[in-house]
Amino acid sequence: MITIERVTPQTLEKEAAANGIDLPIEQTAVWADFQSGVAGRAPWGSLLIRDNDTLVAVISLIDMETHGYHYLRSVHGPAWKTKPSEAQEQAVIQALADFVKLHDKHVAFLRIDTWTDKGTSPVLSTVPYNETVVLDITGGDEALLARMKKRGRRDVRKALRESPAEVADETTQATQDFTDYYAVMVETAKRDGVRHIFYRSSHLTENAVLTLTASRSPGEKALGILADMLRERCPEVTGLVLNRNTA
Repeated sequence: MITIERVTPQTLEKEAAANGIDLPIEQTAVWADFQSGVAGRAPWGSLLIRDNDTLVAVISLIDMETHGYHYLRSVHGPAWKTKPSEAQEQAVIQALADFVKLHDKHVAFLRIDTWTDKGTSPVLSTVPYNETVVLDITGGDEALLARMKKRGRRDVRKALRESPAEVADETTQATQDFTDYYAVMVETAKRDGVRHIFYRSSHLTENAVLTLTASRSPGEKALGILADMLRERCPEVTGLVLNRNTA
């Protein structure tokens, strides 16, 4: 039997950690707080999902208001303890729908991420990335340059001459206090017209790929610096995937 309990975002994080659930950033308290500052959005609830009294998943739902109606969105949610069977997922979806109907008559539908598309409908609207660039960062600097077109090599070398930069690994300092680093990110974003930058890192595996999502792409210089740092610190990472919306 599927049961659902409404809790605070902090409790959701605590229960997820205790059960070995690696939460995507979109399922965390800080994300809910961020969404509360966006017009037309508000945290709706953090839910613990149990099957026969055993926690199987957690989900954070954000209320979205658009075109005169409300719906609940959960990016990368539910976050499961283990991959569910189709039957279990269907039972959880039905329990979520019943729970929402019971507590909020204004919600038109749920938009969540599922393993299968059974019983789902296509989204009404979305903003996809219009470009995906895959960069092979294996090899040294010369190998990277060799894979570029002639004009690309020229532009990179020109940037290196005219805009020298030093790279320092300050992971330890940033882990202790990210305030100063975030301020630099905000300043840079305002100057370059970047609306949002999100960084998500999952457990790295063989042939791992790190994904950077941004409203506008960083320049070749920034990518080169990032590639150098990754090669040094994370040799298991073999590529970068840059998703961008240039509209």
